Amino acid sequence: MTVIAGVVSNGSVYMAADSGASCDSSIVSIKESKLFSVGRDDNRIIVGAAGSARIFQLLKYHLKVRKPTKTESPLKYLSGAFTEQYARLTKSAGDGPERPSELLIGFRGRLFEMGSDFSLIESTFDFAAIGSGADFALGVLYATAGGADPKLRLTQAVHCAAKLSPTCALPMTTMSLETVAKTKK
Repeated sequence: MTVIAGVVSNGSVYMAADSGASCDSSIVSIKESKLFSVGRDDNRIIVGAAGSARIFQLLKYHLKVRKPTKTESPLKYLSGAFTEQYARLTKSAGDGPERPSELLIGFRGRLFEMGSDFSLIESTFDFAAIGSGADFALGVLYATAGGADPKLRLTQAVHCAAKLSPTCALPMTTMSLETVAKTKK
């Protein structure tokens, strides 16, 4: 299965993923990252997928969504345009909510979890994790909260899951949406 972990720090979103693909009694490390991005500039979204490799491939290579408006909240955009296109894409490929997949989504300085039923939640914590190794990652992220470097926190979280969960494996990949401070002239 998977561990995808994310941290929000100073308006930036950082994510990390393991490379394990498991079934029943075996696990292999895959070459392709479970993290990808869609959009550009201020409208860039980073996504981590846990569950069906088919869902991940559909999203990574075929997801085309409209650009969000400047006034559209991240939750409104993700629960509307993004989710509608995701649902349409999975339905057209013969996949659907019955194929358990979870997404961790970073957008405009916020972090959302999407369940296999397309529901979206945003935690009150500055971190989240999904996949079979999520409990291990969440423990590390909780224990390291309060000022630790977000990249270090994610490294420790994913390494912990890879060490303690038989369904997670290294190497780890990372991605971020870092906020650039705008200065007024």
